[in-house]
Amino acid sequence: VSVYFFSPPQYVSMNEGLADRIVSGAEEGHLCSICFEILNVPRQCRNGHIFCLECLRTALRAKRECPECRVALSLDTASRNLILERSLAALQIRCDCGTVFALGQRGAHEADCLYRVVRCLCGSDLRLRELPDHLEGGCSVREQLQRLQALEAENWRLQAEVDAARVREQLQGLSVSASGACVQCMPTSFTTSSSPAPSSNSTATASAPAQPLFSFGSTSATSPARSNGHRRRVVRRSHSCAR
Repeated sequence: VSVYFFSPPQYVSMNEGLADRIVSGAEEGHLCSICFEILNVPRQCRNGHIFCLECLRTALRAKRECPECRVALSLDTASRNLILERSLAALQIRCDCGTVFALGQRGAHEADCLYRVVRCLCGSDLRLRELPDHLEGGCSVREQLQRLQALEAENWRLQAEVDAARVREQLQGLSVSASGACVQCMPTSFTTSSSPAPSSNSTATASAPAQPLFSFGSTSATSPARSNGHRRRVVRRSHSCAR
């Protein structure tokens, strides 16, 4: 099943039924007096009554006192019991996969165990090995995830079209700028003509119309510059346009 998660399935530490999986070493002092399960993150009051941290948190919402002796208690004043914590970590438990390990190694084992409980995006708690079948048939958010994937792909496609249109617009702007360049910016050669001093006995030459100072491009055979014997000098000029 090819389904993309925005976040991986959430690991759920299931403490329920843990007492039934203890292989050896369990004692009465290892049980929470509220949930009657193996203590999970134990906390105690000053009189030594011990509870799971989450069980105590729930009880203190109703009344800020020890559920056993009624002494004033809060999460800040509840203390740890290091001796009990070490004793709990040494308890031997059996996983549903058949592996036996110390309770203190539970997290390391369940990190790679297919029987660990995870929470799907739809809110269902199930074993990791059951997740593919759940996504294939019963997950209520699978269709929504696929729809979001399709929207994301469409968004990438539209963004690519916008970027391509922006590039084309920039190229057209460069083309327009090149076609509207000034005369001196044009990469072409032009000629300058220097006429000889008019002769006093040549009235035709004196009355001839003035020739342009510059003539662009090549000069035809019938141009006044060539017929009057003018000298041509080809000049190539480059400059930095102020535009």
